[in-house]
Amino acid sequence: MTSVIPRVGQWLYSTCAAENYGQITRVGADANGAPVLDVRIADLEALNQYERRADGWANPLTRLVVPAGTEVMLVDVQYRMQAGPDPDGSHLGTLEINGPVGGCYRCTRYFWLRDE
Repeated sequence: MTSVIPRVGQWLYSTCAAENYGQITRVGADANGAPVLDVRIADLEALNQYERRADGWANPLTRLVVPAGTEVMLVDVQYRMQAGPDPDGSHLGTLEINGPVGGCYRCTRYFWLRDE
């Protein structure tokens, strides 16, 4: 485990989607003392994922739509650091979150921590 701690303003970057998942707005702990983040979601479609089901339903065209100017936040998302900064400077650390998961596991679970 690494001593890296996420900071407010940093971004969770999905390497397989090649885009930011969301920006950290709070770093703290939940009622049980587990480390948590609040994350302002950058792309709502990251939360709208479906897995292939045994009954044949797969990849519906359902979309998430919210009124313009509305921010979507995930609050008290548990996380754990997986690795420290990359030597080439591409990211400040790697973390895993315990948030909504679906579709591509890695895009919604493991992220690079970046300042921009």
